[in-house]
Amino acid sequence: MRAIHTLLIDHHPTFLRLAADYLREHYPDEITVVGTARTGEEGLTLALSLRPRVILLDPYASGSAAKATLPRLRAALPAVGLVVLSTHSENVYRRAALEAGANEVVVKSRLIAELLPAIRRVVRDDRQRRRRGKHP
Repeated sequence: MRAIHTLLIDHHPTFLRLAADYLREHYPDEITVVGTARTGEEGLTLALSLRPRVILLDPYASGSAAKATLPRLRAALPAVGLVVLSTHSENVYRRAALEAGANEVVVKSRLIAELLPAIRRVVRDDRQRRRRGKHP
C-alpha cells in the first residue's frame, strides 16, 4: 500500500508541528505529510500544488475567513479527502463542517484515537467511489 499524502492546515504552529511529527513518527509507512500551512489561503495554494490525497484542517480556528477555506478546497479539489479537526465537540459544528464539504470530523481532544481511522475511512470511501465510477 502506498502512503497517503496528507496536508495539514491549522493556524497554530505548535499544533501543526506536533500533529505532523506524530503522524510521521507513528505511521511512517501509512501517512506522508507533504506539507503544512497556517492559513486557508496558504493551504489552498499548497493543496493545488501538492495534490494530497487527504487534507486535515481546522476551518474554525482563525475566524470567519478561515471558514471559507473548506468549501473552497472542496470546489477546487472535489476528490480530496477533507478531515476537519475541531476543538468543538458539539453536533452543530460537525453538521456545519459536513455540509461545507468535509468527509470526516475529528475532535482534537480525541485525535490520537480517532484521526487514523478517519483518514482510513476517507481513503476507503474514495476507493469505493472510484470502483463504482462515481468519482468527481
